[in-house]
Amino acid sequence: MDNADSKVTTRRGLARQAGRLAHELRNILTVLFGVTDEIQCDDAEVAVRNAPMLATSVDKTEAVAHELFALRQILRSGSETNPAAASQAAEAAGLPALADALLDGPHLLCEPGLFERLALALAMAAARSGGLASVSLATAPETPDTLVLQVRFADDLSTSDQALLGRAASDLGSRSAHRDGTAEVQLPCLPA
Repeated sequence: MDNADSKVTTRRGLARQAGRLAHELRNILTVLFGVTDEIQCDDAEVAVRNAPMLATSVDKTEAVAHELFALRQILRSGSETNPAAASQAAEAAGLPALADALLDGPHLLCEPGLFERLALALAMAAARSGGLASVSLATAPETPDTLVLQVRFADDLSTSDQALLGRAASDLGSRSAHRDGTAEVQLPCLPA
């Protein structure tokens, strides 16, 4: 298969994935519109009865949004955040230690807006957990195209802050882990 055929096949696959996500989103919206109409009758029993369906629909909507972000990353492959822009995003979020660490780092393979979201999530978690105790950045030895960001908070992270960081990392196409007041996020980067 030559390069042109490969691009067509890839485009078809992406188009199918986009169509599936649009269909899934339409189904979720149908449920949400129906529940909204029913709840507007001001009957508390109706609201209680529909709460689980609403919660499920919101969870499914979030899952579709994450898939759309991932699809967007595929379509925009080649997007980069240079060290100065990443540092500026961290500084704007009120994280000077992270800003300093990022200045000497590699280019991140993500859209600047998505990295800004991660910086804001880190800042929100820091504000609710007593601040940052330490920040470190290192290239993973086994995968030189991965930058490991390790942030130690003054106190343990709440479950909601762990989820917030997890979603921000997921939207970047990366993973996060949390243990004993420390968050670790693996960021795709250009190898040094």
